[in-house]
Amino acid sequence: MPDIEVTGAHVEGAEPILTPQALDFVAGLQRRFGARRKELLVARTARREEISRTGRLDFLPETAEIRAAEWKVAETPPALLDRRVEITGPTDRKMTVNALNSGAQVWLANFEDATAPTWSNLVQGQANLIDAFERRIDFTSPEGKEYRLRPDAELPTVVVGWHLEERHVQTCHRRGAHAIGGMAAFIPSRRDPAVNEAALAKVAADKNREAGDGFDGSWVAHPDLVPVCRTAFDSVLGDRPNQKDRPVESVEITAEQLLDVAGTEGSRTERGLHSAIAVGLRYIEAWLRGHGAVGIFNLMEDVATAEISRSQIWQWVHNDVVLEGGEKVTAELVRRLVSEELSGLREWLGDAAYDAGRWQQAGALFEQVALDGDFADFLTVPGYALLD
Repeated sequence: MPDIEVTGAHVEGAEPILTPQALDFVAGLQRRFGARRKELLVARTARREEISRTGRLDFLPETAEIRAAEWKVAETPPALLDRRVEITGPTDRKMTVNALNSGAQVWLANFEDATAPTWSNLVQGQANLIDAFERRIDFTSPEGKEYRLRPDAELPTVVVGWHLEERHVQTCHRRGAHAIGGMAAFIPSRRDPAVNEAALAKVAADKNREAGDGFDGSWVAHPDLVPVCRTAFDSVLGDRPNQKDRPVESVEITAEQLLDVAGTEGSRTERGLHSAIAVGLRYIEAWLRGHGAVGIFNLMEDVATAEISRSQIWQWVHNDVVLEGGEKVTAELVRRLVSEELSGLREWLGDAAYDAGRWQQAGALFEQVALDGDFADFLTVPGYALLD
């Protein structure tokens, strides 16, 4: 038997995943790379402390030779040459079927931001990928709706997943790598055509811009957005799988340009603060219940959204930011708004539904990672202890 012990509860379908050979492979990875992984995590912490102390974020001088050298990544496998539309999401059975049926070129099976890393989610997700590969995956919702693979449902699947141990276009093409655009997170509404029309127009404009700028493809979170994204990239790519052959403009990006936050558009508003709290609370509460991809205000959000929300608030509080209306962002203001948001959610959901959720824990965790003196690397680190 491998030098590894499985302490998690039994998960249906785990046997083909947690085989002696698989466990031995994981144990071997730990023996070979465990010490180096910990060294890198310590170095990461030291680097962050240095940046905080000096107030200076710049490219590392010791890696200047690597940046200046002419090199390219390994050749792209044939199945991944055309990535004009990638759909991404968690690996639950419903999403797996929907992704494979979507018509996208690639499915990014996301065990990271879009998955709450409970033992059950991670093991069951792997089991679902086996069922998908062997074309036996299906799903029936509690309401009786059936999800099954179409006969032509097949696409390359890229699996990503990295969790911590606690419970730009020119650059890509220069190095021979695909340049993939941003996420279209809109969730189409079955009830409001006006919302759909406005949102889809924005998605189309965004994807047309990306294709015109030289990107090779882009991400979507919902199958209904696949045709929108495909139309934009088809109009530029035609029969080509990508546009890596597009001449690379000579552009030099400096650290000063990247750090010129004051040069960006926008302002700091009370509405923005409210939105960060509302979205952060809703996401964290769902994450604590085991959901990593969550529909919030017609957008499909993952843990990155909650990270942005709490990081923005932490920065505002610790830099004495004053909102457009004149109010200073303080820890007391944030706590009051969190309390008001939770009270509003109780009233909207009703006592029974609210108490059945994990709203109080979500509020406490959000305040912790948004207001603590020390900025936690990731909100999920203290959150792991609260996952079932």
